[in-house]
Amino acid sequence: MDAFVGEIRLFPYSSGRSVSGWCLCDGRQMPISQYPALYSIISNLYGGDLKTYFNLPNLTGRAVMGSGRGIGPTPSDPTLTTRKVGDVAGERTSSIEPINIPSHSHQITGAAYTNANNIDTPDATTVPSAPFNIKVYAAYNSGAIPATLAPTTIGDAGTAYTAPIKVANMQPCLQISSYYICLDSGGTYPIRP
Repeated sequence: MDAFVGEIRLFPYSSGRSVSGWCLCDGRQMPISQYPALYSIISNLYGGDLKTYFNLPNLTGRAVMGSGRGIGPTPSDPTLTTRKVGDVAGERTSSIEPINIPSHSHQITGAAYTNANNIDTPDATTVPSAPFNIKVYAAYNSGAIPATLAPTTIGDAGTAYTAPIKVANMQPCLQISSYYICLDSGGTYPIRP
């Protein structure tokens, strides 16, 4: 199958092999004077100095994404960004910070506790007047006794972590080999509409 100059193909064998008329898409600089046809097609979309060299696209360790505005859950989803040819996007890792986590709360449920046994407490004027086995105590107070729990009784589970946490951000993939771009000597110059 013939190729067009500037066409990019995925080759299924080791990227260490040299392919006649093709060059690895690794972002390298190419002299404009040596590859004028390829330069006329991709120009400086992927970098260059506009005078003596241009860069090939760098697809090393990257997935390819089409240009334009992506389609989200709805066609008018404002969260999707318009991408143009030559844009680089994405990160190998993402930082998760407190602002990335939605606010939430945890409900604690339990039954109100009542004493199984009422214990009467002697007051300061109570004096024992009888020997062993005789109960001496103040009158029973049936009113509720306010209680404040110690601060350590209920608290946060774990420690707050405020520094960003890096997490892997890679889609499932299969490494085949590398992308190659067709050079001037490897293909036919495409007719542009």
